[in-house]
Amino acid sequence: MSVGKLSCILSALLLTACASNPAIEYNSSLIEALVKRGSDVNKVHTIRYHVSCNAKTDVEKLVKLSHEKGFSADVIKYFETDNHWYTSLKKESPLKIKPIMAYLDTLTDLQQGLNCDKVTWGSKVVK
Repeated sequence: MSVGKLSCILSALLLTACASNPAIEYNSSLIEALVKRGSDVNKVHTIRYHVSCNAKTDVEKLVKLSHEKGFSADVIKYFETDNHWYTSLKKESPLKIKPIMAYLDTLTDLQQGLNCDKVTWGSKVVK
């Protein structure tokens, strides 16, 4: 098999794997929803990454670790309705899938050893 043909096959497999990634599809749909409401993907958005943890100490540790990666905590709050501690971690970036996925991965990595739920995100429309 030629190198060119192997390269084409590997590229096709990589594109297929990326296209079928549920996290990419889900986060792309959130971006699309903001764009439909008028957001300009090239403008800097304040992206808020939302995290809930079972213990205040877990939220505090996550906030400390995330500050070292350039995030800032918007709020730390306890919700009696579901007995969870919540924080919103802010990061400025264009409304594009690559940086958003990278920041989600960073925060997910920082959660290792903590009893926290999956990281979600949101942003206001920026025209």
